[in-house]
Amino acid sequence: FRALEFAHYANRFRNKIFVVALTPDTPLDDWLHDLRVLAGYHIQVVLVAPDPELRLERIVGQSNKRGTRFQLLMLTELAFPQEGPPRIDYAGLHKDLTNGFMPIIAYHWEPAGPASLEPSFQLAGELAVQLKADKLYLVTPKVGAWFGAASRTQVLREEISRMDAELANGGIAGHEP
Repeated sequence: FRALEFAHYANRFRNKIFVVALTPDTPLDDWLHDLRVLAGYHIQVVLVAPDPELRLERIVGQSNKRGTRFQLLMLTELAFPQEGPPRIDYAGLHKDLTNGFMPIIAYHWEPAGPASLEPSFQLAGELAVQLKADKLYLVTPKVGAWFGAASRTQVLREEISRMDAELANGGIAGHEP
C-alpha cells in the first residue's frame, strides 16, 4: 500500500520543483537516499544546506560516482550582501533542473546580529519564490521535539516561535529541550 501511495505522489509531482532546506544540525547523509528517490521520479529538487566544514564536495562527488546528478554550488561570504537575499542565477538553476541536475546550494554564512530566521530557511524561501517552487520543505531535528513522532505537513511561523520559546523555557511537556 505504501508503494502505491508513493507512486501516486511521485506521479502527481513529476517535473515539479521542490526546494528543501536543511539546518546545520540536520545530517545530509540521512537525506541522500530520499533525494535520489525524488530525482528518480523526475521531481526537480534544489537543496539548500550549510557546509561550515566543507564536507559536501566529498559527499556529492561520492554520490555522483554512484549515478546521481547532484551539482554543488558554493555560496561564499561574497554572495551574501549586507542586506537582502544573496545573488543567485535563477535562470541557471532552472536550466540545471530542466537538464536533470539536482543543485545543492551550500553555504558558510552567519547573519550579522541575531537572525529572526534560520539562514537555510531564509535562502530556501527566496529560492522557492524565485523558482516558483511547488513545495518548500524546511527540515530541522527540532521538529521531532516539537511534535514527537507525529508528522506535520504545514506549520505556521507563529507555532514555531511559540514552540521555540517553550523549548527554551524548559521544554514542551514530555520532550527534552
